[in-house]
Amino acid sequence: MALTKVSKGLISTSIVDNGNATAITIDSAGAATFSGNVGIGISSPAASLDIRSPNTAVQSRGNLYVTTTSTAAVNEGAQISLGGTYTGTSETFFGAIAARKENATVGDFNAYLQFSVRNTGNLSEKARLTSDGNLLVGKTASDLGVTAGIELNGQYDVGYFTRSAEKALVVNRLASDGTIAEFRKDGTAVGSIGYNIGALTVDGGALRSGLYFGAGAILPRYNGALVNGGAADLGSPTQRFQGLYLSSGVYLGGTGADNHLDDYEEGTWTPSFSAAGSPSYTVQYGRYTKVGRIVYISVSIIATSVSGSATIQLSGLPFTPSQTSDAGQRSTYSPSLGGHCSGLSEATGRFRVSSGTDMFGVKGATTTTYMTAAEFSSGGSPQITGDFWYYTS
Repeated sequence: MALTKVSKGLISTSIVDNGNATAITIDSAGAATFSGNVGIGISSPAASLDIRSPNTAVQSRGNLYVTTTSTAAVNEGAQISLGGTYTGTSETFFGAIAARKENATVGDFNAYLQFSVRNTGNLSEKARLTSDGNLLVGKTASDLGVTAGIELNGQYDVGYFTRSAEKALVVNRLASDGTIAEFRKDGTAVGSIGYNIGALTVDGGALRSGLYFGAGAILPRYNGALVNGGAADLGSPTQRFQGLYLSSGVYLGGTGADNHLDDYEEGTWTPSFSAAGSPSYTVQYGRYTKVGRIVYISVSIIATSVSGSATIQLSGLPFTPSQTSDAGQRSTYSPSLGGHCSGLSEATGRFRVSSGTDMFGVKGATTTTYMTAAEFSSGGSPQITGDFWYYTS
C-alpha cells in the first residue's frame, strides 16, 4: 500500500492494513495516530518508534534530528522530554535533554547540552555540557571552582568540587584496608592516601617516607609500611623545620625514662644578698640555662654596704633546688675559686643551695659553719662573677 498525498481538509480518514484493520488515523488537524509500532528503515519495528539507518558522522544530523523554528537567540534549541504516569494513568514529563545555543552571536555555532529533571513539580536543569567540553553539575557556568557545584573542566583537564560550609569530596573504599586515593606523575605512582590497621596513612611513592595517624600518635612509615629504628628522618641538614613545640618532652637516644628530656629554658635572673644589711648594687645580673633537671647559673654582683652578723644569703635563684642535703650532694658556689672576685674576706666562703631559692653562706675547709655577711666581706664591698650549677625537680 502506498499513498502520495492525504488532504488536510478532510474531516478525518483512516488507512487500513492488508488485514483490513485500521493502521493509521489522520484527523482534520493533520495529526496521525498509529495503532502499532512505527518503523523507519525496518519492516518489523521492535519499539513504538524504531529507526534503522546506516552509521552517520559526528558532524551530521545523525539518525534522528529534532530542531526548532525559532529565531536564533541565546538558550534557543530543541528539547526531547521523557515522561511517564505520575498518578493512575495520568502522564507527565519527568526529564529532558536539550541542545541550546550558547550565546546570542549571529553565525556562532557554539552550543551546550542541558540535562533537566523534575523536582517538586518543576523541571529544572541539573547538569550541563558546554561547548568547551566542561561538565557542570549544580551550576550553569564555568568559573574554575569559585561557586558551589561540580565542574569537570575538559578545557584544562581538571576537576573542581566546591561546596559551601561542608565537605566537598568524599572518597570511600569498601571492605579491605589499603589505598583510598593514589596520585601519579606521568603514569607512575608518587603518593597515596589510605587506611591501614585502624588509621589514616599518607605515603610517598616507592622507597619514600610517609605518616601513620594513629590514636594519639603520628608514626613514621617508609615504603608503604610502619618502620622502627630510625629509617625516616624529620628534616635534613640543609632542609630544616623552623620550630618544634612540645608539651611533655623528647626521648633522645632511647625510649626509657632516662632518655626523656622534658624541659629546656634560657633566661635571666636578678641575684642579690639577703640578711646582709642594706646593700646597694652597681651590677646585679644573672643568666641561666635549664636542660632537663640541671640549671646552669652565671652570676655577677658588685655591691656596697654589705654588713651584719646574720648568715648571708645569695638570693633569687630562678628554680627551687631539689638536692638540698649533704647526703644528696647539694650544689655549692665558691666565688673565690672561679671568675672575677674582690673584696672577699673568707677564703673558704661559699654558698650552698637550700630548700628555697636562697643559697646560704657557709665556711670552713674540713668542717662547715654558717658565714655572716661581715665574715664574707669585712669591707662591705664584695664583687663576685662566676658560674655554678644545681639540680631542680
